[in-house]
Amino acid sequence: MILAAGSLDQALAELRTTYEAAHPNRRVQIELGGSQEAARKVSEQGRRADLVISADVRVLQELLLPRFAGEAVTFGSNQVVLAYSDASRHAAEVSAENWPEVLLRPGVRIARADEDLAPIGYQTLLVWELAGILRHDPKLPAKLQEHVPPNLLRPTVTALVPLLGTEADYAFVYRSVAQTHNLQHILLGPKLSLSDPAEAAFYAQAQASYLAGGKGSRRIVVHGAPILYGYVIPNNAEHPEAGREFAALLTGPEGRKALEACGFDVLPKQKVRQQAGPRRQQRQEGAWCGVSGPPRPHRGRGLG
Repeated sequence: MILAAGSLDQALAELRTTYEAAHPNRRVQIELGGSQEAARKVSEQGRRADLVISADVRVLQELLLPRFAGEAVTFGSNQVVLAYSDASRHAAEVSAENWPEVLLRPGVRIARADEDLAPIGYQTLLVWELAGILRHDPKLPAKLQEHVPPNLLRPTVTALVPLLGTEADYAFVYRSVAQTHNLQHILLGPKLSLSDPAEAAFYAQAQASYLAGGKGSRRIVVHGAPILYGYVIPNNAEHPEAGREFAALLTGPEGRKALEACGFDVLPKQKVRQQAGPRRQQRQEGAWCGVSGPPRPHRGRGLG
């Protein structure tokens, strides 16, 4: 059983085929969803996953290490882009330079992921805050939020895809999702895409939060940082050796090929442990905390 971030859907589907061809007597079950949701299935529901893969390794560090897994391993990156369709309002005008103005026009509908369930949710809020910093407009995040109807807040990044051109005009998604689902999209540039390690200090000026889960109303604060995917093999894994085999496939040559074909940036794998130092913040339930390397060629428009 693999619990994985929804943005990995097509890459993991390809790798499952490869793995099952090499192990004819095994079948790989993959359950996709938001990364926080995946981690909580282990920590709160006691699910015996053999591998948990997150779109933000910090989710694993916060929710699973060290009690539910010994260490996490990072292996890849992504970037936030603005996706839309031909039917989106003002699609012919929107660009990397003017997207905030376009999205704030009357009638424009923005869809986004829930920050409590998926990293792209709070990463979207971080992008908005960083855009406000660049434009000297601290109210920009709140103004953008006003264009997100409650029914357009979805649990995963892939759940945003069918909304474009029908219920929503724009959505902030990962480049890999835009590429694999053939979405028109705009690159936001290194200052906003959460993809460039050289901009880490700038990213860190923004913060958002998500519910820790379980009893109480504690929220975990996350500061802006380059996107970093990671995985763990939980301590209660039913088939830990199979989990390690699939992880080796994911981080090996075949995994690199599948990930790069889907729009990910593959990085050398690196082991990480629980984050050190103060990193959490208490909030009343319902409080909203937060809105307070160069890209590779692609089919979208925007700044490189």
